Amino acid sequence: MSIKIKPSQTSSHYNLALIHNLGYYSKKDNQDKEDTYYVNQAEIIQNITIEGVLHKSGTVIDSALINAVKELTVKAILEMQDFSPLNTGIDLDSLAFYKYYPKSNQTLEFTSHGTNFQIKVITSNFKDPFFLNDLFIERNDQLTTAYDYIILDKQNENYYAVSKTSLKTIPSPSLYEAANNQKGTLAYRNKEARNKYLAGLINLNYFYAQNQLYYNVGVIGNGMQSKESVASVVRKIECLNDNNKSQLLDMQQLLQSMDVVWVKFKNLTVLPFPIKLMNEYIRKDKNNNEER
Repeated sequence: MSIKIKPSQTSSHYNLALIHNLGYYSKKDNQDKEDTYYVNQAEIIQNITIEGVLHKSGTVIDSALINAVKELTVKAILEMQDFSPLNTGIDLDSLAFYKYYPKSNQTLEFTSHGTNFQIKVITSNFKDPFFLNDLFIERNDQLTTAYDYIILDKQNENYYAVSKTSLKTIPSPSLYEAANNQKGTLAYRNKEARNKYLAGLINLNYFYAQNQLYYNVGVIGNGMQSKESVASVVRKIECLNDNNKSQLLDMQQLLQSMDVVWVKFKNLTVLPFPIKLMNEYIRKDKNNNEER
């Protein structure tokens, strides 16, 4: 990815603003200086701090700069309601995504047609029993805040709740030892070896257990997280329709929505990218309300 940044005295509609962090203004010599945090309702802006993007040597931290440009791109996509600039080739037409935000007491819905999408607040009771008073309600009338998100499969008209489990994928000691050759380097440089030693640890994975669907997202390529604290979390996909619980979600479209590297820098996203867009939508709405 090649990025060229140049200073400008005038702003465009999409702007990357270079500012100091709050620690800079708390210093005695800088307390009389004006905070340059940039806000403009008519423009799309991503602020990035000088302290976060420059090494002490004065060289640019590439990952910080790319991440800022990525966040600006997400904001632009949200405004356009079109994710075609990402060149993903992903088709999510048969899925709808829902997420409940307790702080704002809102449930958002994401639907798409081709690369065009719409995010809206659920404001009325639909035929489905999971909608009530703008919130998702479980069968026991408890808010589903334990769910990461909910999916509607339009083809089979089933709702699926996705939530974290206590399971994590880490390499077993015996397999980890077997994956090392005599020279002490990990011996999984080809696809066959990776499938043997790293199954479930890398890339996108899903499996069925006792009529229940699970998935996890590992790192890309040959790496692995060998410590429990940073290991890949296994998530459960639970059908919410009592009369059709045996109907499993078609995982291919869901996996496509996580097979992107623009949500997390150089890595796959553990939640579908529509969730990232909904999070940004709710953040933008909150900021707009605070500025009024």
